[in-house]
Amino acid sequence: MGQCQQWIYHKKGRILICWNPDIVKLENINIGNQIIMTEVTHKVGISFTASFVYGFNSYNKRRKL
Repeated sequence: MGQCQQWIYHKKGRILICWNPDIVKLENINIGNQIIMTEVTHKVGISFTASFVYGFNSYNKRRKL
C-alpha cells in the first residue's frame, strides 16, 4: 500500500479514508463513529457524494445507523 497523503477519521470510529489530493478533493459532510459522508470532486470536475459505513458488532450500538 502506498503512502496516505490525505486522510480523515472519527476518533471513536473504525473508518479511515485516504486519498490523493492531486486527483480528488474531499469535503466533509458528516463524520460519526459509524459513518463518514463526503463530497468527492475529481480533478476533471466530476463530483458525487460518498458514504463510508462501519456497523458496530453490537446491535444496540448499531441502532443509530
